[in-house]
Amino acid sequence: MKPASLLLASLFLTAPVHAQMGPAPHAVFPSAKVDDGRFLGFTCEPSDSGKRSTSLFITVRGSQPDFTLSLFDGETGGSDGGGLAHWDAGDRALRFSLFADPLAEGSTNPANLIAQWNGNAPNPLAGSHWRGSATTMPDNDWWSATILNSPLAETAGGPFQYHLVIALEGSCAGGEALESNVKVAVSRGAAFRLRDFALVAALRDTFNDSAILYPGLDILSSDPRRFVDAPTTYDGTLSFFVEVPPRSTSLKIFDGDIDRGTSNDALIGLPSNVTLPACSDSDDLDTPGDYSGFPFLPTGDGETAIGAGSPRDDSRLDLFRRGEPGDPDRRGCVRYELIDPLGNVYRNDNPSGNGEWEQFRIISTLDPDAGNAQRADIIAPMDTLPAGTWRVRLVGLDLSNLTFWHASACSAQQDPGSGALSAACPKSQR
Repeated sequence: MKPASLLLASLFLTAPVHAQMGPAPHAVFPSAKVDDGRFLGFTCEPSDSGKRSTSLFITVRGSQPDFTLSLFDGETGGSDGGGLAHWDAGDRALRFSLFADPLAEGSTNPANLIAQWNGNAPNPLAGSHWRGSATTMPDNDWWSATILNSPLAETAGGPFQYHLVIALEGSCAGGEALESNVKVAVSRGAAFRLRDFALVAALRDTFNDSAILYPGLDILSSDPRRFVDAPTTYDGTLSFFVEVPPRSTSLKIFDGDIDRGTSNDALIGLPSNVTLPACSDSDDLDTPGDYSGFPFLPTGDGETAIGAGSPRDDSRLDLFRRGEPGDPDRRGCVRYELIDPLGNVYRNDNPSGNGEWEQFRIISTLDPDAGNAQRADIIAPMDTLPAGTWRVRLVGLDLSNLTFWHASACSAQQDPGSGALSAACPKSQR
């Protein structure tokens, strides 16, 4: 049976967040807030890996003459109107390429190119099928383009289909330290999905971005423990959705570089000098040490494949660590959970450590591997897995921690709770 797709119009709003975003409601990923640190991430480091590109598959209602595509902080390494840099490390630019994709096949045919925008260099204000809000993409703000639906993207008697590719410009140099982060939104009448992506709770300059950590708190306080228990706008949680097709007996989520675990060592955090909780990162039995059988090549599409071991969190900066709401020290150990349409909760208390991938697999009793406990993490007591929208909830994610996610198939279903049109994914991934 096919695994789930990643369904990622994760937040639907009833009022515009910003005038440039076009008519509400919006489909936004990973969030619409401008000060919460949640972004899609792109990176060069380590030199032989990193998330260099991702694809969004956009569907627009046939009755809609146009739609608005918006990007928050689409540039890399710039500064805002006050001269402050925010979410990026390095300066390699992102490039955004929109293709007509009527067959939902992930087309990058040059003949189907609707528009291409540079994150750093000036862009034209308009093209044959679009008009932009500005010539350059600002730091720490939204930029948008209103796209007139193209006959090239029209499906037979149905909606318009597009393929948006977000990618780093040029080849990364060996050892190049880069992280470029962006939020994506589409306006009313449109929706989108992602097959794989990188998430980051970006914090690149503690002083410039302190508002997302401790609003109103003097971060130079003589009491460093205030870093740990101060209120914050970032609570360590991120959510997205996966779509499980009918009659599925297996659901696979691949997570990379979540930084689970401080091992069993006493790890003293900075700047508070308090002991961080010990989170033991043990090997996952159903994840081969050499990643054999993975539906993608881990090296070059995430963190470096380091094989077996118990790598711990690579950060001692506890001002970056955010626990689950209700945790008195807000230093909880990172984990995630899946909630199926029936409300059943499947917890992954041992996700990937620093620089590794792990598979989290849930199977039903009719799956061929149901008799082998080492071929799955959870065997659900049902013939097939509940079809429909499952929620993934990640808790305790460190600020500045870039993580990677992958699902091996896609399907087209309604977006959760919105009544909005669903976006299709490439036919090769269905």
